[in-house]
Amino acid sequence: MEQVSAILLFDDGRGDLGPLSDLRASFEQRTGGRTLLEAAVALREHPVRVATAPRYAALVAERLGAECTAPVAAAICVNGRLHARMDAALRERFDALHVGSAIVSPDGSVVAARLAGVALQAFIASVVAGAPSLTLDVAVVPTDIPLWSRPWHLLDASRFGAIIAADIEAVAAAWEAHERGVVPAHATQVGTEQCHIHATARLGVGVVLDTSNGAILVDRDAEVRHGSIVTGPAFIGAKTIVSDRSVL
Repeated sequence: MEQVSAILLFDDGRGDLGPLSDLRASFEQRTGGRTLLEAAVALREHPVRVATAPRYAALVAERLGAECTAPVAAAICVNGRLHARMDAALRERFDALHVGSAIVSPDGSVVAARLAGVALQAFIASVVAGAPSLTLDVAVVPTDIPLWSRPWHLLDASRFGAIIAADIEAVAAAWEAHERGVVPAHATQVGTEQCHIHATARLGVGVVLDTSNGAILVDRDAEVRHGSIVTGPAFIGAKTIVSDRSVL
């Protein structure tokens, strides 16, 4: 297996989530409990770099810092519109790519590519120019790995629930022992799936957490206020406030 020096997330300009796409690149969109960028950083296996067209460049650099576009000699390039989480099976498919090869969706979009040297720099330059393309010497293999392009793709129940569940497990697994809280006595859990409560999260009186159909995660410093009902699978992100008597 060839050495990989970075994971490069790129925005190919083909995703349109309306106003949500005005200020955020595809890999910054919250397509589950986490963004693809957050999921990639959490892997902690390789440094993460990004590439975007000029419309996002300044905004992304301001949010992520100059290091996000620092040069690398080799990378696995991953499309920011990836509509799946990088679980063990998907990472194995990416790792199986040889340097100078790519997997491409039926519409011609590059899903992932393992590139180095001139081919990598040429690809990054094409992304920055707003027209991602591979050099002619890159071997292309078709793939069925899904990419999203419109809002309704993200709400596809067959994928959305699985992505939420994967994010719940990944985030909960990263918590230290002292970060793991419990459902307080003044709230109720029903159902047999897991309920992950961060120690800093707050649950109001009469909150019901229904895990009959999927797990629930309430992340750090989140608050679910009095009388709310949360039905899993559900990911309540860090510092989120769920209003009184909400039904999720």
